[in-house]
Amino acid sequence: MMSRYRALRLGDRMENGVRVASSRLPSVAEWQYPDLASQPWTDEQKLSIAKRMQTALSAPTFLNRNLSLFNPPADSLPFIVTPSSFPDYPAVNASPVVVLSYTVPRGMLAVITRLAIVDNGGNTLGNGNILWNVLINGGAIDGLGNLTAPIGTLAQPNDVVFVAHEQDVVEVTVQVTTATANGTTAAMFQGWTYPLSQATSVNRQGGPLQ
Repeated sequence: MMSRYRALRLGDRMENGVRVASSRLPSVAEWQYPDLASQPWTDEQKLSIAKRMQTALSAPTFLNRNLSLFNPPADSLPFIVTPSSFPDYPAVNASPVVVLSYTVPRGMLAVITRLAIVDNGGNTLGNGNILWNVLINGGAIDGLGNLTAPIGTLAQPNDVVFVAHEQDVVEVTVQVTTATANGTTAAMFQGWTYPLSQATSVNRQGGPLQ
């Protein structure tokens, strides 16, 4: 099922609920200083892009090129986050419910390497009635928005890789769109943290994480 909130480019517009692509490419100035309020996007789309920009602007500019996402340093600190209790599904068309929330400690870089999202109610899945989102500071992570099916299990979470920085809030939310969902849902994060003072390259010789 296609998401109700399709991606829009700068300059696109909506006509009768359908995205109409812009006939021209935005200028460099428009990309550098976008006026989000003037874009014909939904409030949800504006909020999501604003949160993504906030996250990008607050991230360290340079990261140590020797730091590997797939081979954590020996002195990194592993963590596992699970809910204190499994939440019930929300009512149909109610606001999303937070299934799991993790705030990166001050002064730390967090790398989440395993993720599980599970349904405990025997619900029919994959039809778009239940939608899970993995968010950082309220903005969906690419590829992990409007998920229509669970990911892995609590015993065997799936491999993923995404990075969050100090005080970032990483969440899994769930919403129900058309028919009542039964039972509960749950999620799990697994990963490691590392001091930003060591993850950030002080000699400005950083580059993409390998």
